[in-house]
Amino acid sequence: LLLIAQEKFYQMQIHLQAQKEFVQQLANTPTVVEILHQSDIELYDLEALHQTSTSFLQQHQHKNLFIISPKGKLLFAAEHHMALGEHLTDDDWQTSALATLYRQIQPKPMVLGYHWDEVEGKLIGLISAPIVYDSELIGYLVIQMNKTWLNQFVEQRQGLGETGEINLGYQRPDGSAAPLFPTRYSEHNSTQREALAGEPIPLEKAIDGEVGWGESYDYRGEPIIVAWLYEPETNLGVVVKQDKKELFSKLKTQKGTFAISLILIMLIVILLTHRASRKQAKIIQQLVDQAQRLGSTQEHNLEQTTEQMAPELKKLSEALASADLQIKAQLNLLSTQAQLLEQQSESLKNANLNLEKLAQAIPCPGKKTYRAQNHNQTQS
Repeated sequence: LLLIAQEKFYQMQIHLQAQKEFVQQLANTPTVVEILHQSDIELYDLEALHQTSTSFLQQHQHKNLFIISPKGKLLFAAEHHMALGEHLTDDDWQTSALATLYRQIQPKPMVLGYHWDEVEGKLIGLISAPIVYDSELIGYLVIQMNKTWLNQFVEQRQGLGETGEINLGYQRPDGSAAPLFPTRYSEHNSTQREALAGEPIPLEKAIDGEVGWGESYDYRGEPIIVAWLYEPETNLGVVVKQDKKELFSKLKTQKGTFAISLILIMLIVILLTHRASRKQAKIIQQLVDQAQRLGSTQEHNLEQTTEQMAPELKKLSEALASADLQIKAQLNLLSTQAQLLEQQSESLKNANLNLEKLAQAIPCPGKKTYRAQNHNQTQS
């Protein structure tokens, strides 16, 4: 609700900034500057100035247009001319919005927010811009704003449900706050003050320049959640509210929806985790079986791919594969050495048979000779 109020605040500021620029452009037009520079001419009799001012008021939907001299003399009014020639410094004008503006006027575009004008008996908001000729200030152009442009900020209630409402309010001469437009519910009663038990109503807090939000009661006496702030250029309070019952009903529904969504998400996460753990458990079992076969004489080939393994299992798989390759190399080396030993054993066996055949083929003439030969063979 406070964000909605702040958004209205920014939209109003943008509109006022645009209007200040439009008023300054009008103050710079040759029609206004040249005519005002000719001080001997009665301004209210000039048809060209009337046409320009009327066209501007219709285009921008303002209420009236004034021209004031640097000394506060009222020189021109688009709608009525009864007070032309009077000075805003006179006592009769002291409580008027024009005199208030003149006391605060600046040599640049400015806005005097909506104030109660006792002379006119109504709420008036003004925008002024300086009129300059050859770097000399020769007067001020003043536009009286109407209130219709503010309707758009009240009527746009997106995001506020069935009971939401936006109010703009001003300060009465007695200091109390009053809504700028009729309230949304015409059947409202006067139980707000009683329900608040002397606490200021949100609109009064806004008029006093506060910014905040909280629980309160509206003009119907209904419990509400409300946000309020003050817009200084228009001198208006902005209040955005919604019935507490409707707002909390929506929050309760959103809470239930959130809880159901959270449970579904948790179930999906559990299922995915269970599926992933089963897949990893299968991979681990295959690695265990492979590790058990590494020391055996069986063929051991690591057939499991590592693409879907966890990083730790992938490292373990790579270590087992490396160990498997080393064992295979060692087995191949032992097999080669065994073949060499077998060949050497076969050669020794053949040599031994040849020696035996050679020994049998030697003649034996006598015992002595036999012993000598036998001794020589033994030495050999």
